Amino acid sequence: MKMIVRSALLAATILTPGALAAQDNDNASSADAAEQDNDPDSGNVIIVTARKKEESIQDVPVAVSAFTSEDLFEQGIRDIEDLSRRTPGFVFDTPFGRQFDRPIIRGQANILGDSGVSVFIDNVNVTQSIRSLNFGDIDTIEIIKGPQSALFGRNTYSGAINITTRQPTNDFGGEFSFEIGEDNLYELLGNVRGPIVEDKVFFSIAARYYDFQSEFDIPSNANPSVGNESSFSIGGTLEVRPTPGWTTKFRLAYNEDDDGHFPIGLLGFEDLNVNVPGGIDLGGDQPFFQGVVPTAPPNPSGPPQIPDVIGPGGGLEREEFFFSMNNEFELGEYTLVSTFGYTREDFRDLIDSDGQPESFGTARIFGPFPAVFAPPPAPPGTIIGVGVGLLPFDFTTNDDDLQETYVAEIRLDSPQDRPFRWRIGGYYFRNDEEDDVLLDAFTPERDAAIIASEQATLSQVAAAFGAAFAFNAAGPLDLAPPPPEESTIENFSVFGSVAYDFSDRLTATAELRWAEEQQRLRVFDRDTGVLTSLADGSPFDVEATFNAVTPRFIIDFDATPDNLVYASASRGTKPGGFNGAQGFEFGFGTFDEESVWQFELGSKNAFFNNQLIFNIAGFFSTLTDYQLTENLAALGAASTVGSVTANLGDVDIFGVEIDAIWSPQALPGVTLGGNYAWTDTEFTDGTEATQGAVFGDPDLTGQSLPRQARHQASFYADYDVELTDDFSALFSVNGNYLSSRFAQVQNLAETGESFELDARITFDYRDNLSLTFYGRNLTNEDAPLGVLRFLDPSGGNGSFVVNGVVIENGFNLASAGQSRGFQYNNRRSRRFGAILRYRF
Repeated sequence: MKMIVRSALLAATILTPGALAAQDNDNASSADAAEQDNDPDSGNVIIVTARKKEESIQDVPVAVSAFTSEDLFEQGIRDIEDLSRRTPGFVFDTPFGRQFDRPIIRGQANILGDSGVSVFIDNVNVTQSIRSLNFGDIDTIEIIKGPQSALFGRNTYSGAINITTRQPTNDFGGEFSFEIGEDNLYELLGNVRGPIVEDKVFFSIAARYYDFQSEFDIPSNANPSVGNESSFSIGGTLEVRPTPGWTTKFRLAYNEDDDGHFPIGLLGFEDLNVNVPGGIDLGGDQPFFQGVVPTAPPNPSGPPQIPDVIGPGGGLEREEFFFSMNNEFELGEYTLVSTFGYTREDFRDLIDSDGQPESFGTARIFGPFPAVFAPPPAPPGTIIGVGVGLLPFDFTTNDDDLQETYVAEIRLDSPQDRPFRWRIGGYYFRNDEEDDVLLDAFTPERDAAIIASEQATLSQVAAAFGAAFAFNAAGPLDLAPPPPEESTIENFSVFGSVAYDFSDRLTATAELRWAEEQQRLRVFDRDTGVLTSLADGSPFDVEATFNAVTPRFIIDFDATPDNLVYASASRGTKPGGFNGAQGFEFGFGTFDEESVWQFELGSKNAFFNNQLIFNIAGFFSTLTDYQLTENLAALGAASTVGSVTANLGDVDIFGVEIDAIWSPQALPGVTLGGNYAWTDTEFTDGTEATQGAVFGDPDLTGQSLPRQARHQASFYADYDVELTDDFSALFSVNGNYLSSRFAQVQNLAETGESFELDARITFDYRDNLSLTFYGRNLTNEDAPLGVLRFLDPSGGNGSFVVNGVVIENGFNLASAGQSRGFQYNNRRSRRFGAILRYRF
């Protein structure tokens, strides 16, 4: 059996003898690398491309965690969420199932809007989700920490995820695996690689089928598909070498997902304990929750609430298409590299966004308005009629979106074996998105439910006032779907770098990128197809331009051949953008760019003839114009509920990351390791409207960022033992810890800490046939995967009271007394399974 080598937080792992050899990328021959890869005694180190060139992971002066295909299999890493649990400093929230990606690196979190982490697959920046990416079709995956804007470009503000897929080889080979687990989990993976024309044309093809019926899909749950997931994907790469100095790689891939409604619950208004009667009084007037949000079995709406548009109970349907072409030309001693990529994502979802079994179509109170009718000669104080503001809400979220992305890059590299090296290049990125809703979800049943709710609400309000009648002072209910939107992002940049070796041990590097990004948002009338109008009467066709200069400076010193010390300073930016039609309607249409300077000092070390790997890095980040969510009602919008992205202020982040791996020669087959990240975030300046509503003071100074864990750690222990000449066994255990994370900048509601323990036993026959038995989450951890502030739309929740009477059919959307609730996403419990794998 090949020795497992764990990838680590800080670029940490030299592969021990018997591990996989160097992984290929666009700068090297994958076929040649594969010949080494087939040699179990090659003893090569992991090769990463964190600086867009091949470097040993222990020699690159950048914080990067790298996982090979064998790492992914042996550690049971099936998706990006599993990967984040093995990578301190990297958090990947999944509060919306597989609908959206929300990666966080080094604390730079967001709620709405784009993450500061971009994903690259075979050098192509992809904007589509990677939640269902086929991990069986990956050669290497790198989590690169810190701003990567200088070399990787757009929106690598806090880091990048760099993926190299299975590459073609000059030798025929491949593998197949079949996994079966509890809750009807089935996964079939296969990949085959080899030559078509020896030394000239090579191929690689991989496919995946995955199906899972969640533990939450039970008869007592109204939703017939909650938590279920299904995927199919196929992809392949063709490598062609027309001449000795020219290599071209073409890749095509397709993926489709069909998921049920993700498991979700709601901590309701009745459980709030801040700024509510009898609760903790913090001096403000907006109800909130303080403490760890407790979880209960999920209870999303079932078919009576969600129309059967994309399957019973709602959920997700997604199709993704990927194409890339990478070229490398040797021009004498120089190298010309080009990349072209195209991705397309068709995304349809229908979810119950309140996490309750009721409240599909309702008219909700916003008021009341001071409209009282008591005309003479009625006695003074007599109320004949009262006007109340009512708005329609069905508390479902549905999307019918299409986005296409085009990427092109070209660069010229000087010879890399000289003391002075340079690079220059240009980059183009374009993303077109059509944002619409599922029109079939706007059914007559929905409209009838909302109108009935309106009438019931008016009756209750009239009775509470002692009035003869009540009417909707907001006018007739607008039951039509929102208008479609089209957005375009176009980014052009030039970049370059220079490096100089002052000696065999000391090197300085400077990198720089200039970028200009243009964004455009248009909103159309659904019936006429013409542009709608802004508040000033002009057409809803808005544009914005953002310019950025993002340098990075690195100095690294080889204290010994096995000990590297480095320091870096880098700047990153996250572009500004638009908040959509609703944001413009209420004066919060745009937000500005966010920027960061990060300073890092690190050391990578190998001791005792590589028996011990110990790496440590410390960093300080100072963020300006931090982008985060603000509630429209708290901002003063008087007739809607929703959120926008805003620039709240400035933030400082301090962090330390440690990684250690020990493979003692005195204990053959034993590998022990662990890693730890401490991340401290703090607002140094800024204000936020909800902060003011809760605390009576909008100042954020001293508050921590949401969604980031202060402490994150993992450990592992492996024992690889030869049983006979043909049989071996591997015993492995992993533990992963994440400290509690705040839901919002108010630092009140939080997830609670979590600890999961996994174990695996693998029996291997002649290094090509293996059987693995595993247990996941053996601690049966049930802390929520994520917590999100929302509303509680349950009738009669107590948020709206008239003359001492709770209105049973409504709640208050106003800032004071607003019906707050907190969504949470349920974690999978303890589960077991087995994997049969054949390699050839």
